[in-house]
Amino acid sequence: MNSQSKNEMGELLDIQDGVIIAETAVKITLSKPEKENEHPKYQVFIIMDGYRPELNGKSFILKLATISGEVFLTMTGIPDGYEHRFAALLHGRAWQNTDWFDSL
Repeated sequence: MNSQSKNEMGELLDIQDGVIIAETAVKITLSKPEKENEHPKYQVFIIMDGYRPELNGKSFILKLATISGEVFLTMTGIPDGYEHRFAALLHGRAWQNTDWFDSL
């Protein structure tokens, strides 16, 4: 698989009222499929300042420069110094194709 990574800044928003929860650094890796009938695979990590265990296991809206969509956060381990890192699962139609990734 051919993979490409991008680092972006974004905002994590409350899914109910759209209030900003945190400003985040986002690392996205796209692995494009070798065959046309396969789907692309994304690996997304959200990095934010401070220890934020209350965000684990919850859905939010991730707002990037050119797209917003639902994500589900899972802690990846013990915070590294002052930064907390989460794996993000992409949900919904916004993330269905690679156009959004190409537009970043």
